[in-house]
Amino acid sequence: MFRTALGVVAGVLVGALAGLVAAHGTWSASTSVNAGIVTAGDYDIAATWSGSTPTWSALLPGTVREARLEVSSMGEGTTLGWRLHVQAAATGPLAPYTVTVARECGAGVIIGASGYPVSGTLPAGAAVAVCVSTTLAADAPSALQGQTGTLQITVTGRQVLE
Repeated sequence: MFRTALGVVAGVLVGALAGLVAAHGTWSASTSVNAGIVTAGDYDIAATWSGSTPTWSALLPGTVREARLEVSSMGEGTTLGWRLHVQAAATGPLAPYTVTVARECGAGVIIGASGYPVSGTLPAGAAVAVCVSTTLAADAPSALQGQTGTLQITVTGRQVLE
C-alpha cells in the first residue's frame, strides 16, 4: 500500500514538473516590411520559315519535300532552360498518307516526343534550325492524284527544370 501511495505521489510530482516546463516560454516579436511588387517574367518563342512559306506541291509517292524553320526563345529570363517540341498535323484526303518529320538541321537529330535536346536544355535566347520534311507514302493510292490537304506545324518551347 505504501508503494502504491509512493507511486501516486511520484506521478503527481512528475506531472506537475512537466506542467511547469511546458508553461515556460520565450519572448519574441515580429514585424512586416513592404517588399515591393513581384512581377513574373515572360517567355515566348518565335518560329519563321527560312525564305517563304514552303509549298509541299507535286508530291508523288515516296517524294520528300523539305523546308527550314528557324525557332528561337525570347523573354526576360537568363536562366530558363527549355526544350523544343514539334508536332505536325495533316488534314484532307492526303492526311493518312502524309509523313512529316522534324529534325535539328545541324546534327540531324530527330525531334521526337521528348523534344530537343533529348537530355539537358537549350539556354534562354537559343535558336534552333529545324528541318521539316514531308513525304507522301509509297503506298498512296492513285485516287489521290491532284488532291490537296493542309499541313500545320506547331512548335512549342517547354521549360525544363534540371
